[in-house]
Amino acid sequence: MTNSAGAAKQRKIAILGTTPSRMQAPLKDESWEIWTIGPGGKDANRWSRLFETHTVWPLDFGELKDDKSYLDDLSKVDGEQSVYSIVDMKTHLPRWAHDHGKNDDWLKANVRGEWKTNVVIDREALFTKYRRMWFSTSICYALALAIEEGATDIGCWGIDLESGEEYISQHAGCAHFLDLARLLGINLHFPNGCGLTRDLNPYPDRYETHLSLTLEKKAAWLQHMIGEHEPQYEAVRAEMFRIEGASIILKKILARNTPVTQEEIALADQELMNANRKQGQLASNINHLKGELSATQYYRRMYVWGMIDPA
Repeated sequence: MTNSAGAAKQRKIAILGTTPSRMQAPLKDESWEIWTIGPGGKDANRWSRLFETHTVWPLDFGELKDDKSYLDDLSKVDGEQSVYSIVDMKTHLPRWAHDHGKNDDWLKANVRGEWKTNVVIDREALFTKYRRMWFSTSICYALALAIEEGATDIGCWGIDLESGEEYISQHAGCAHFLDLARLLGINLHFPNGCGLTRDLNPYPDRYETHLSLTLEKKAAWLQHMIGEHEPQYEAVRAEMFRIEGASIILKKILARNTPVTQEEIALADQELMNANRKQGQLASNINHLKGELSATQYYRRMYVWGMIDPA
């Protein structure tokens, strides 16, 4: 998928995510710069620029294991590679270490490089020009910088953003910058089936699709069924406790040689087993309905907010 650009001198930038289509990127074509994202991209392929736009990380991102860690590796990047971040990594990491209960000596022993090629993104300048709301993922920073630096071609591989938060907010941010690039005449490149190429339905079709209304109706029905089953479950549970109590009393009476027959106790035990069985069936039904409701709501979040009915 491309559109023509009139720039005489080409600058082609491939932005790589972590889904399988990243391996379709032009990794062997040296005319393409390869920009990648975070720990998922660090060791996956060649790159000249890595975006690490977080400011907090799990401890094991920096704690050495077998003499390696993600942050230690990034701190040693040199030469033609650069690490792009939104904070100065060397001055920010002590706070991160202290938040994990570690001191400066521990940090020096575990993150040993000098961050020679760390580049701090001028976020405020980007926010002023493009507005803050569109920077919903590291990929948005990469796209904005590719536009700012005069790319004639931008390609996105290994990036789909098709579920949950990704689908709702991160996809919108990336789509915004891709639309800007398209309007500026930048050639856009995507692998076949890339989620970034899907086009949202307009209002009111986006919400009032047949699928969204069907899912909404089904979710309401499931809620109703759960509402009917749960009182039955509680009633059977209470009955089970009553029968269990009666059975215990009968056993105690028999132990005192009072005139209670073994058949009466057996009957009480049978009622208890039946109540237990019925309780289990109701619990299973309720859990099944709740699971189906959760799945229905998940799909509704994906496609009611989203783009097109799933095939």
